[in-house]
Amino acid sequence: MTGIAAPGQGLFVFPAADQTTVSLGPAGHQRLALVPGGAVHAPVTLGCSWFTPGSTSQPLRHDVDEFAYVVSGSGWITDTSGAARAFGAGDGLLIQAGAWHAVRAGPDPVTMVFGFCAGNSPVTDSWADDTPHGSGMAPSWWPAAAVTCLGDLASYRLAGASECIRRIGEALVAVAEAACGTSDLVFDRVAEAGSYFAALKPDTTLYANVAARITRPLAPAESGHDTASVIAERVADIERERRAELDAVEAQAADLVDASGAIVVHDYSSTVMGVARRLAACRGPADFVVTAAEPLGAGPRVARELAGLGHRVTYCADTSVARLLSSACCYLTGVEAFYADGSFANTVGTYGLALQCRELQVPVYAVTERLKGAGPRPAAPSSATLLSRWPQAGLLPEGINVERHVLDLVPAALVRAYVTASGPVPPGQMAAQLQAERTARG
Repeated sequence: MTGIAAPGQGLFVFPAADQTTVSLGPAGHQRLALVPGGAVHAPVTLGCSWFTPGSTSQPLRHDVDEFAYVVSGSGWITDTSGAARAFGAGDGLLIQAGAWHAVRAGPDPVTMVFGFCAGNSPVTDSWADDTPHGSGMAPSWWPAAAVTCLGDLASYRLAGASECIRRIGEALVAVAEAACGTSDLVFDRVAEAGSYFAALKPDTTLYANVAARITRPLAPAESGHDTASVIAERVADIERERRAELDAVEAQAADLVDASGAIVVHDYSSTVMGVARRLAACRGPADFVVTAAEPLGAGPRVARELAGLGHRVTYCADTSVARLLSSACCYLTGVEAFYADGSFANTVGTYGLALQCRELQVPVYAVTERLKGAGPRPAAPSSATLLSRWPQAGLLPEGINVERHVLDLVPAALVRAYVTASGPVPPGQMAAQLQAERTARG
């Protein structure tokens, strides 16, 4: 950027039209004016950020000191421990080089002017990509394992229900071990922590169901026992029950899949990958078509793992998968949540792919466990607020509305069958599966 100078006066204007706009996801946006070294003794970066009320920005750190002035609004600046310092209009802020920080806006919009002593924009690390901490998301007393798990889940760094549930269980055990006080107080702390994980995906109930089973009221036989031990045993019980159920689901799916054509897979599902492992062990290599699964982008991982099992893999863009469906024997999909009317929610792109499968008469099989039962079908999943790293910052000009959907709602009419531990189940019979899970939860 050259700027516009007032002749002979040493005055420069850097027009707004020449500035770089950077998305802060749901938290807001900012604009940067890069001042070249030729205009000043040392190059600097100036900018202004706008934060939406009640939002929390993605934690960042820079390789140089950052200075900021709060023009309007109020809120808190947080670090990776969850500690927060309040600020208001007229306050100045200093964030030292290397310090992780996030802005949590109060009830009103926040406008903040900031600057760096760097003329090329500072080197910046993003929490979602480079650090495991759930900065500003959890109470400050939480142990590192719980904070890390919360941050990894919220930023979609974890994929697959099995890994997510394992980590939630470890986090709640860590909370129980770190909490102090009476048994009731420790249990209350664990229940509170469980509510944080349950709230991460409000449109699906896997996290909520897991948290509810771990933090259910103490049974008479559990009274008097160490609370952390009770929580750990409950986590172990869930793991054992899930493993037995998933073994049965994977076996049923492997028997159901024809494998006379390619198996289509969209996005990562630990249950689908379990089916693929069973197929490799029992039948040998099969043909798979794997989509890129944008915007979450788990397709490459799926393709690598399938190839590692010895399967023959074709990788394609989401928009070109229809070209390959004519050679497919089925679309095998995981499930984020299934509902009493036989519909289900899953990664964005699932609905469109299921529509194409119906057009070409390719059966859609949804593999699932009972823990993913979610009761009445919502109008539409809205977990899009959790996806804040797409599209790439600065890719689009200011003022363009961006749809950040994470989940699709797939109607029952597009599903040939759900594959459960008891075998294939028509969509219209999934209400009974929900009732079985409620009975299991007591």
